[in-house]
Amino acid sequence: PKEISFTNNLKEDLNRRDFTINAMAYNPSTGLVDYFNGKKDIYNKLIKCVGNPDDRFNEDALRIMRAVRFATMLNYYIEDNTLKSIKKNKILLKNISIERINLEFIKTVKVSYNQEIGELIQIIVPELTNEMICESIKMFGTSYQNIYTRLALIFNFNKDKLKEILQRLKFDNKTIKNVIDTHELIYKFRNRKFIDSPKYCIKLILNKNENVIESVIDGIRCTSQLDINKDYYSFANILTECLEECKKECFKLSHLKINGNDIKSMGFQKEEVGKILNFLLDCNFKNLVENNHDKLIEFCKNTFKKK
Repeated sequence: PKEISFTNNLKEDLNRRDFTINAMAYNPSTGLVDYFNGKKDIYNKLIKCVGNPDDRFNEDALRIMRAVRFATMLNYYIEDNTLKSIKKNKILLKNISIERINLEFIKTVKVSYNQEIGELIQIIVPELTNEMICESIKMFGTSYQNIYTRLALIFNFNKDKLKEILQRLKFDNKTIKNVIDTHELIYKFRNRKFIDSPKYCIKLILNKNENVIESVIDGIRCTSQLDINKDYYSFANILTECLEECKKECFKLSHLKINGNDIKSMGFQKEEVGKILNFLLDCNFKNLVENNHDKLIEFCKNTFKKK
């Protein structure tokens, strides 16, 4: 709005509200004041603008996203004239700050994702294709899906592009890192060679980012909707079953019963030390060597040429 003016006239005040369901008032002496049939629209599960929807959306274009959010969260319908106005005026979202759009977007996708939401986000993220929107809608509804999973599935881009889009949408650094890690690991483990190695997968996830373990598993479960073969759904369930056991086992360099000094004592130096430790950790994940100091030393000596 260019300016804000106050009024002591209740009807005039309610006439400025966005939707009829939000344009009611109450006090004990008067009871419910409902000039615009908001109660009826609640009964009919209808999102309808107060007065002319073009006027309401031109006053504040964020109301376009709010209409879709309310309809999505409440399982309501958007009234025909309001919906036509949304389609007509959605380009006005370009005038709204990304921070405000982000808040509405997050509130919505935490609950659901549909064609209308996808098309509104396309205004800000034109790289988001119709095919990507359809794929995300197909995957959603399979499980609970936290926000990291949902963002990773909605924005199915390579790492650099995904980071650029999330930064454009003003997500915080923690969210950006967790979404990127979730996306990378979901699509890494859709490689069928991993399906027979659930514990190895869990340890790789825990090693990379413990905060996204549930997001990755749920994402793998969701992507099963893209395949006729439901192996990925079963695979996600197996990952869940072995998660607690893996948490008690070695999944970080600090868990290894061998350290850099042990490697240096064998004559290795500088970057070689880190590479060898990471190799030993990976071999432990694959059950090629037990996490035992003496056995790790022996394995290292047998694998790498002594200096």
